[in-house]
Amino acid sequence: MKRLGLIVNPIAGIGGRLGLKGTDGYTLQALNAKYGATPVSAKRAQEALEVIKASGVDVEIVTCGGGMGFEIAKSLFDVVTCVGQPEVGETTSADTVMAAKRIAEASVDILMFVGGDGTARDIYAAVGADQVCIGVPSGVKMHSGVYGLSPMKSGELVSVFLSHGHMRTETAEVMDIDEEAYRDGKVYAKLFGYLSIPVDRRKTQNKKSGSHESERYFQDAIACYMLDHIMDEDTYYVLGPGTTTAQIQRKLEQPFTLLGVDIVYRGKTIARDLNESQLVQWIEGKRTKLVITPTGGQGFLLGRGNQQISGVVVRSIGMDNIIVIATKNKLLSLGASPLYVDLDDACNEGLGGYRKVITGYDDVVLKKVTY
Repeated sequence: MKRLGLIVNPIAGIGGRLGLKGTDGYTLQALNAKYGATPVSAKRAQEALEVIKASGVDVEIVTCGGGMGFEIAKSLFDVVTCVGQPEVGETTSADTVMAAKRIAEASVDILMFVGGDGTARDIYAAVGADQVCIGVPSGVKMHSGVYGLSPMKSGELVSVFLSHGHMRTETAEVMDIDEEAYRDGKVYAKLFGYLSIPVDRRKTQNKKSGSHESERYFQDAIACYMLDHIMDEDTYYVLGPGTTTAQIQRKLEQPFTLLGVDIVYRGKTIARDLNESQLVQWIEGKRTKLVITPTGGQGFLLGRGNQQISGVVVRSIGMDNIIVIATKNKLLSLGASPLYVDLDDACNEGLGGYRKVITGYDDVVLKKVTY
């Protein structure tokens, strides 16, 4: 019987739809009280575990209690071992470190953790590169290269690793940023270390990379084309995060939220840094289009860093009303990889296929979108 370690960060990803740009320093109780926040990591853990269960691999789950994995594992698997409980009701970074150390000491074949960059940092602090790991993406900040493309892809990777036993591994970057600076629109990413992960380029995401200042000329050409030929007076435009989308507002001489979601109407920024519920209210009954750009180095259109634009928002706008913009250099940096979406199943399927990407002034290419 194989042994699979499991750690779930109960708070990971909650801040995405709320537009908080991360949950470092928050507690679940505080988020519930202030925002009515809904946990997302347990569901994403379940999606990954269901894939592993369906694979038929004979496995024992080694996990931690208190919402950190035991409950969800017990609902799906017969053999589940609990190595400890959080010291208090609200889980902390120290609980993640404790759980990872104890799970690694239990000699698991692979440790699967559910969270974001902060969780990856805690795992690295506990086990370094000695323990084979894989992350299930559930955070707001997803700069690290230690995660599967989706919960299902993470589950598939674990299943193959446990079944084959001699799958090749490599070290991947654990990155994180200063959330206080991030909330102010500044990105300071830092390399904290490396985790050992199974190798399968089709199932794991790359680390995120930012845009260089030299890209501004090409972003400007895209913005000019959007304003001259695409954007009209009678449509509300939801602009996703990023320097490429922000260039549109720069050309309009309008304020913008570099790492948030804004709305432009008739050449004016009429709403800034909106969360999911605010977006739904703003666009209800209005002719709306969504303008997004893929994450640099990773190629995610939706589901990474823009969780405010949820499946609910996408369905309200309409899947045919999505405009994708990106410089050619950004697309070339992705190589032969497609663009990705990581929303709910219905949206993922509806968004799949080939989409036009505006890459310059009157310059458009087709790019495959998958999940």
